[in-house]
Amino acid sequence: MKLFHLADLHFGKYIHGYSMIEMGDQPFWIQQFLKKTDELGPDAILIAGDVYDRAVPSKEAVNLFNDFLTELAMRKIPVIMIAGNHDSGTRLAFGDKLFCKQGVYIAGEIQKNVQCVSLQDEYGKVNFWLVPYLFPAAVNEILNRNDLKDYDTAMRALLEEQSIHKEERNVILSHQFVTASGEKPVMGGSETAVGGIGQIDGDVFSEFDYVALGHIHNAQKMGKETVRYAGSPLSYHFSERNQNKGLTVVELKEKGQVSVYIEEIPVLHEMIEVSGTMEELLQTDIKEKSYVRAVIKQEMLPPQAVETLRNYFTSKHSILME
Repeated sequence: MKLFHLADLHFGKYIHGYSMIEMGDQPFWIQQFLKKTDELGPDAILIAGDVYDRAVPSKEAVNLFNDFLTELAMRKIPVIMIAGNHDSGTRLAFGDKLFCKQGVYIAGEIQKNVQCVSLQDEYGKVNFWLVPYLFPAAVNEILNRNDLKDYDTAMRALLEEQSIHKEERNVILSHQFVTASGEKPVMGGSETAVGGIGQIDGDVFSEFDYVALGHIHNAQKMGKETVRYAGSPLSYHFSERNQNKGLTVVELKEKGQVSVYIEEIPVLHEMIEVSGTMEELLQTDIKEKSYVRAVIKQEMLPPQAVETLRNYFTSKHSILME
């Protein structure tokens, strides 16, 4: 079974006042993703949270995601998704019972009996466990407990309640701050994640054949190759411009046989940083259609320096953002 693992789409995102929808970045990414879908033919698409950038998304963000889901439904590709900390679980899961008839499965809020979706391939059944972003207080409530004080123990307690058939292949979707034996993931500048009390050690997922994580924007493994953050599809901060971005492709064969690779997807605007004196910056040769961060390295700035730089990079068909 071939899976596309996505996360942290953040539809409706603004960067330095620029809408990633209006600028065309997110619609362009969807077009490129659909091309890759037609080329590689996934059996299912996993979206591990933060579909939207805000709990109350804009009309434009909702319409964009609606178009995206419609295209996938037309291709008859199952979509399995969870809510992240940026999403409103209730809003995201609206109409979930109707959506599932079209092969779109959504878990918006934590439940005592974790939603499980099963698909079949030539090797048998694959069970997908959908765990949206959780707080210890919410797990205490649904399990009728009051002793779960941190995220790690809350996740362990929730998973202990589930009937997981270990002889079958199991995949879990989770949107949390996951560590690997205390080692934290490599982060950028646009996540709203912190370590400490919010972290969950990856060994909590030891019974799963693949762990599809969301929350951190840098695509990376956490200890094991099969415990992975998909990362955000686009750079949402200049500190993320050198991060791993792309499409995480997962291939499940017989039990215990899992392979993972990253497929590159083109972006509309590349994020770049340039530095130097004003004279040097005004001679910078950059790729067209870039988002630019300019660092001016001189003490005395000429009048209207920012406007001068903005006009220069505009002449290069790029945008000075910072």
